[in-house]
Amino acid sequence: MSLNLSTSQAMDNLVQGISVLKHTYPAPVSFQEKLYVFYNGSGNDGIWYTVFDGTSWAPMVSVRQLVPSLSVYPGTSPSAVVYRGLLYLFYNGSGRDGTYYTTFDGSKWNSSITSVAQAAGGQGFLPETSPAATVYGGKLQLFWSGSGRDGIWFTTFDSKVWAAQTSLNSLVKNIGIRDSTSPAVCTVDKYLYVFYQGSGHDGTFFTRLGKQGAWDAIVSVNQLIPSGMNYGDGTSPAATPLVVGGPWILLVWNGLHDGDGLWYSIISTDGTGTAQVSLKDAIGAEPVLNGSNAGVGMWNNVPFVFWPNPRQRMFFTEGQSLGI
Repeated sequence: MSLNLSTSQAMDNLVQGISVLKHTYPAPVSFQEKLYVFYNGSGNDGIWYTVFDGTSWAPMVSVRQLVPSLSVYPGTSPSAVVYRGLLYLFYNGSGRDGTYYTTFDGSKWNSSITSVAQAAGGQGFLPETSPAATVYGGKLQLFWSGSGRDGIWFTTFDSKVWAAQTSLNSLVKNIGIRDSTSPAVCTVDKYLYVFYQGSGHDGTFFTRLGKQGAWDAIVSVNQLIPSGMNYGDGTSPAATPLVVGGPWILLVWNGLHDGDGLWYSIISTDGTGTAQVSLKDAIGAEPVLNGSNAGVGMWNNVPFVFWPNPRQRMFFTEGQSLGI
């Protein structure tokens, strides 16, 4: 299994004014046949986005101007997911009072925000961490790092009611997530995967919710893939399906040392993974802003990887071909 990626491009050459806040990362999502990319602006001025229609990128838009009550905790990133025809935009509130969201129908933003903490009967996040959302089993699934340094938590939404928050650590033994890092989630081949950075700085791990409705034991990516891997402290993994309906996940992370840049491996649902590949070596990719991460997503059956460089400029690369 191999992935060929395009030469990286600077987003500010395509969309004037894009710049990413330190310690944050972009959140791409496919919606109504377009690619949306959300990010926390470098002026700490809230969430912005741009849209790609397959031909050109639209000028950036401030969500705060459309949803005035939206206010983001510094050093955190948004998460976007599509559920039942709406785009849900999640973010951690500036008052450190839990995660919030608003929705977009493709034409108009809901001008109000909803508190997950209030809807789910309590919820809080660890500073410098961000929410992660996906759809699985007909429900919206939201994950985050607990405010009490007590592991990974989640809740679900069936379009009407948010379930009470649940500790993933209470369901899966030996989960230990590194401080100041966030989980990454994706749905692949009828599995819900949750990736996280190990608390012992011993690489990335994952668990998954299986077809029988039970969570699997944790798996070390460091031990799974040839030659192993490790991550830069204070950074988080990113994961996306590699092919619609396929059994593969593109897992991306920051290298162990400053200047290493981004690395990736392709993880399969059969329990195998490819050797890590350096984006710097493969395509000459720009390094990553210290303390920031990649944001990954799929559009038109093509994987995209976005990241901020040390000057807070956003770059991206896209998949060109997949060797099986």
